[in-house]
Amino acid sequence: MPKDVEEIHRLIQPFAERNLMLPRSIAYLFAHVGEYWVAEQEGRIVGCVALRPMGHNGDGAPLAEIVSLAVAEAAQGQGLGRRLVEVALQAARERGFHHVFTLTLIPAFFQRLGFQRVENVLQRLPMKVWGECIYCPKQTHCDEVALWIDLSPEKEAR
Repeated sequence: MPKDVEEIHRLIQPFAERNLMLPRSIAYLFAHVGEYWVAEQEGRIVGCVALRPMGHNGDGAPLAEIVSLAVAEAAQGQGLGRRLVEVALQAARERGFHHVFTLTLIPAFFQRLGFQRVENVLQRLPMKVWGECIYCPKQTHCDEVALWIDLSPEKEAR
């Protein structure tokens, strides 16, 4: 919701300042606020996540990205990050995305939720690489791991 933008920004900034996630400007957040979910405690936003549509993967399947997963340090360890990702994945299923990926510095967290390492990132995630990674300040020394989860109807039916 637009009223949440400043709190989301305040939540993301400390992580961005430590190079743990990409910074998001207030203008960016206003433009993409509909992609975000938040977790609140005592009326304050203590967590957020966004699901960004990314077109199609290299195989032509609908693709989305989980971005800006952040939980305030005081609220960590309570399962909020897991619940936020689960909400984003449920929304991805409902919207018909077959794959959801993320770039992360903590792959073990996402692997516990069923994500697997992306092999051949350039082929599998061309929209990300050519649409955003080329502008990233970490482009030539990226330390993030690409992971994804298969939500295709065929996979879910198994």
